[in-house]
Amino acid sequence: DGFENIFNMAFNTMIGAEHRHLVDVSFPVVAGQEICLATARPAAEPVYLTHKGEERFYIRTGNTSQWLTVSKAARYIRMHFTEG
Repeated sequence: DGFENIFNMAFNTMIGAEHRHLVDVSFPVVAGQEICLATARPAAEPVYLTHKGEERFYIRTGNTSQWLTVSKAARYIRMHFTEG
């Protein structure tokens, strides 16, 4: 319960409470150890991460996350979030 509260506070600060409904958090036991499993569903609009006062836009590329420059983020958002 304490860890989930810390997770929620960090998520709300860094991503935004309005997006928290897109992430399910559970605590399964794996190999005798309790872990935190966060499963995220796709958002209908761009979601930005804020850390140390800096806002960035990240995408998943394979098994990694990569932040995009402003121009690349704008292109990605146009391609993935706009209709038409």
